[in-house]
Amino acid sequence: MAKTIAEIAKELGIGLELGKVPNASYCHGRLGRKPAIVLGRYSDPELLLISFFHEVGHMLIEREEGPALAKLCSYPKWELERRAWLRGLWFAEQRGIHFGSQAISWAAIQLETYAGYEA
Repeated sequence: MAKTIAEIAKELGIGLELGKVPNASYCHGRLGRKPAIVLGRYSDPELLLISFFHEVGHMLIEREEGPALAKLCSYPKWELERRAWLRGLWFAEQRGIHFGSQAISWAAIQLETYAGYEA
C-alpha cells in the first residue's frame, strides 16, 4: 500500500500544512532549514497528490544539487518548474504512485503558466 502524504513528508523531514489555504487548488513549498509544503483545498484528491509531489520535486532538487543550485537558479523559471515536476513525478513513481492522464494534463497546464515568466 502506498504511503500517505503525511508519511512521505515525515520520511523526508518536510513540514506539511493541509487545507489552510482557502483557494480551490493551491500549493507552495518553503525551502531552507525548515522545509514545508502548504497545500490548499482541492476538490480532486489526485490533483492534491500530484501537487504535493511537484513540491517534493523542488525540495529533492535543492537537497540533491546543493551547491549546484546557484547555477539552477539562473535557469528560466519554466525550466526550474519543469525539473520539479519531473523529479517529483519520478519520486512518486518509485513509490508505486502513478497518475492518470487528466492529472498529468493538469500538471502540464500548470507548468505552461510559467512560459515567458521572465519576459
